[in-house]
Amino acid sequence: EALKYLKASYEITPSAETLINMTVAYKANWEIDKVLECSLKALEINPNANIYDTLIFCYQQLCDDNKVNEYIHKGLEKNPDDLNVLFHRALHYMNNGQFEDGWKDWLSRESRRMHLSSMTKNFPTKLEWDGKSDPGRLLVIGEHGLGDQILFCRYFKGLSKRTLFLTRSSLFRLFQKSKFDLEFMFDERN
Repeated sequence: EALKYLKASYEITPSAETLINMTVAYKANWEIDKVLECSLKALEINPNANIYDTLIFCYQQLCDDNKVNEYIHKGLEKNPDDLNVLFHRALHYMNNGQFEDGWKDWLSRESRRMHLSSMTKNFPTKLEWDGKSDPGRLLVIGEHGLGDQILFCRYFKGLSKRTLFLTRSSLFRLFQKSKFDLEFMFDERN
């Protein structure tokens, strides 16, 4: 439905912003060819459009490493601190077996920064775990999709004497009946 209005708006006044909004709608439907077409047009209309992460995403889906590299380079040339471009570069590195480089960018992702900021504000004396020694108590924050959270929570056992997993409230019933040796805290906002 939104696409109908966005297309009408674009016909009246062609703009990069409208095209960028169209990419969001097309992306939700996994219409990668249309996302790519709108992204390239947006960049043509406005060379400063913040669309590089979307172009990188498209070319990752199309398995075009040359274009992925080209738009990573262009995006970081425009803004070296663009967290979305850095995130896609992390995925690109890891997908190509460059795990050390990929991990550096992965640690800069926006969701991690938000969690660290919140943790620093709410628990100023607590440190981020380095993964090496038993911290005694460990808070694990579920930031990925539900399937990933279900899959990976089994690996938390033994990380510390006491592990608390902050996850989505929609998983309450499943984890309530689970035999995982974890404590769960559920985020009502999700």
